[in-house]
Amino acid sequence: QRSLDLLGQMIRTRVGPSTIAFGAAIHACSRAARWEPALAILCLAGAIGVRPDTSGCNAAMTACERSRQWQRALLLFDTLQLSCLRTDVFSYSVAISSCCVTAEWG
Repeated sequence: QRSLDLLGQMIRTRVGPSTIAFGAAIHACSRAARWEPALAILCLAGAIGVRPDTSGCNAAMTACERSRQWQRALLLFDTLQLSCLRTDVFSYSVAISSCCVTAEWG
């Protein structure tokens, strides 16, 4: 929660949140398995013109996977593949792990 508060403070005080700041907040959500705020931060970044990076998207996928939101994790993976960002080994690992947790092998 503290990371979300700090990100909000950055926006309010016009410090100019960056990809790094948004990524750090998403990673904090991932560690706490809080998928809703992770996705909200990802959307907020795009809405204010901050382009998330692969690491931030992977962290959002991980938050979904840890929260058993496998469909959301796979949707993020698909979105990442369609975007200008590159998927990496971690992207594929999270997607595979999401399928394994829910037995979605098809």
